Amino acid sequence: MKNTRRIISGLSALALAISAMSISAFAEPEPTEINETSDPQSAQAEITTEIAPTYIVTIPADTTVAFNDLTTDFGEVELTQARLDPGKQVVVSVDTDGELNNAADAEKVIPYTVMAQYATGEVGEEYVPFDVNDSDLIFDTAGQAFAMTIEISEDDWNAAYAGSYSDTVTFNVSYEDAPTPEPEP
Repeated sequence: MKNTRRIISGLSALALAISAMSISAFAEPEPTEINETSDPQSAQAEITTEIAPTYIVTIPADTTVAFNDLTTDFGEVELTQARLDPGKQVVVSVDTDGELNNAADAEKVIPYTVMAQYATGEVGEEYVPFDVNDSDLIFDTAGQAFAMTIEISEDDWNAAYAGSYSDTVTFNVSYEDAPTPEPEP
């Protein structure tokens, strides 16, 4: 019995040793050969890589609008990281019905408008309605950001019923072809 165990142990050790000594062969492309001659010669080797487009868009967090505030800061939409293909852009649009709905009676609403600061984001720059005239936010560089506000008119506040109101704003993000610049005349 002991001899059988020794033989089995020995064969197992031999099998492990043989498998550890196995040799792997890999096929490589044929290298370019330059032969010695009196004429100078050259050869070329192509180096390639591929980088997939990636981007991260940050959208505003949940926001509470204080009663009677005409303008409420809604944060910003920002392209925080981006590796885009040439000629591509990230486009952000918004879907909302523009109405805060009363929790007790859906017929009771407070109209509101999501506004965006479209150009440079400088202090004092005009905010315009985000969801009119196909006014999507266009990003082509990481770090670009557009400030956002929520606006409710004084008349709409005055007409509002008491209660809790809410609505959901959906930000749609897409990766699209950038428009081709018009040639200068």
